Amino acid sequence: MSEEILKQLLEIRAELLGFIYTVVRDPHAAEDVFQDISIVVMRKAQAGDPILDFRAWVKEIARREVLHFLRRGAGRRPLTMPTAAMIELASEAYLAEDREPADFVDEFAALKNCLEKLPPRLSRLIRSRFVESRPYKELAETVGQSELAVRQAVSRARRALAECLQGALGWTV
Repeated sequence: MSEEILKQLLEIRAELLGFIYTVVRDPHAAEDVFQDISIVVMRKAQAGDPILDFRAWVKEIARREVLHFLRRGAGRRPLTMPTAAMIELASEAYLAEDREPADFVDEFAALKNCLEKLPPRLSRLIRSRFVESRPYKELAETVGQSELAVRQAVSRARRALAECLQGALGWTV
């Protein structure tokens, strides 16, 4: 049973990390919270209570663990602490989201295509910043530009990606 629970948990790992990071805004803290959630999930699963909807069950555990993390003040504080209303809104949106990982195939394909359309320099910056979680200061040193210039380049690249995705997926903002 624990292997099956672990497998299901790992299947929604990216989704959980997305929610956690939205609130805590620190990739290392998000990983720590994910580990805490994993421990709680495994303990509760071993208790033997029936789990009717795994995703919904884990989502609620995640919501509680994120709130617990913020209340105890663990980790570094984000530049701006989310208000209780912001946390509740993110939590409600997360709990309401009921898409399966397979539903994101088109979005991932479109994002990959849009990343390939960016100039290589901007694509590397986006990947370094958001995939590798490298800080702006480090990126600036790597490319030999000011931190402000790198922030502006990343911002322009994000806008270009958003526009590309809107066109590719028919999204409206």
